[in-house]
Formats: sequence, C-alpha cells, structure tokens
Amino acid sequence: MKLGLIGCGRMGKALALGAIDAGAVPPADLLAYDVFPTALDDLVNERQVTPATSIAEVAGLADVLLLCTKPHDVPAALHAIAASGTTRENLLVISVAAGLTIAALEHEVGHHARVIRSMPNTPALIGKGAAAFTRGSHATPEDVETAHRL
Repeated sequence: MKLGLIGCGRMGKALALGAIDAGAVPPADLLAYDVFPTALDDLVNERQVTPATSIAEVAGLADVLLLCTKPHDVPAALHAIAASGTTRENLLVISVAAGLTIAALEHEVGHHARVIRSMPNTPALIGKGAAAFTRGSHATPEDVETAHRL
C-alpha cells in the first residue's frame, strides 16, 4: 500500500510516524507533501519518507490519501486532487480536517472516491490517541480497517 500524506504539520506528522512505527506502512511507501517544504524535513531526514513536489504527484501515486491540512485549506487541496486527473479510480481518502462533511469531501474529490472522515484526539501527537471514524457512501468496511491500522 502506498500512503500519501498531504499536510505535514503536527497531526499529519504524528499520524505518519504512528503508521510507520506500527508497521502499517514502510517509510519508502509513504509519500508526503506540504505547502511548506521544510515541514517535510524531519520525516525525510529521520524516517526516509519520500518527499513529493505537488498534491497531484501524491494523488497519482497513493492508494490511500491521508488529508491532514487545516480545514480552510481542504477545499483547495481536494480541488487540486480532482483537477490533477491523476487519481486512481480506487483511491481511498481519509480526512482528519474538522468541520467538513463527508458529502462535501465526496463532492470535491469525485463521486467515485472512497472517503473516510476521522477525528483523532490530541494525545495522538504522542502516540496515545484515539480516533473516531465514519465512512462515506463508497467506502467499504475494509477501508475502515485500513484507516484503523493507520
């Protein structure tokens, strides 16, 4: 599984490190992007995560896309994903952004997208968190299991 990470702030970085440490994804299979390239430095230098130069690059290579941007940045990120034309038909999008409905996420990414909305709590930043999940109309129980592993 190729995991794409969009947004490498505190929560994005914590979730990426948690997925690596849990063995859910090897660092070489994690592709990360942030509008601030220096946000990738720790993941790239310490964990050998692959840096990406654009959202389109991440969307084109990922099987699972972990969207960890600030809520006000999500529409632009989703538009970039949809407009890139590079997404795989079976792309799973997991969003941790607050305040966005699954319907809005599905609308922006496209009707075929499998979407899961997750709300991790702040102890996730130290590897002790919990998260609630809800799935969109095209997401499967297996997708929820994937989200849980991550």
